[in-house]
Amino acid sequence: MSVFVSVLSIASSLAAETRRHKEFAAWIASQDQAILGHGFAGFDIADMPWKAETIAADEDFMLSAVRLAMTKTGWERLDYTPPDELIIRRLDHFCLMLQEFRLEHTRAIEEGSIGGNDPVIATCPIHEIYTSQYGCPICHDH
Repeated sequence: MSVFVSVLSIASSLAAETRRHKEFAAWIASQDQAILGHGFAGFDIADMPWKAETIAADEDFMLSAVRLAMTKTGWERLDYTPPDELIIRRLDHFCLMLQEFRLEHTRAIEEGSIGGNDPVIATCPIHEIYTSQYGCPICHDH
């Protein structure tokens, strides 16, 4: 899961153009296994920071970020070579899950927002990706 989060963090950061995109990139970075601990990594798509009023645009952004990750764009920022065939299969599966996702699949809809609090948006000066309040998932890979 750590590699998945790292390559998706890179791609979502590179694809981010709006504050909303950056929030998603920071949320992806917050799923860092080094912070959550082994055995606690992973997330449910329903837990992502969806907003009812922007869900179509949010899905489009995430799909473009996943597709960008599948081209290995930015992977040179990692100090290791990920098992690309395995990661690309997982990204492809994630893409399919995103395409099937609907607002009614979420657990709760409150005030048009679904998911956690607005993340702090900062950038790692080394890897140039958006980070969470916990820092950079690529820095944590060491």
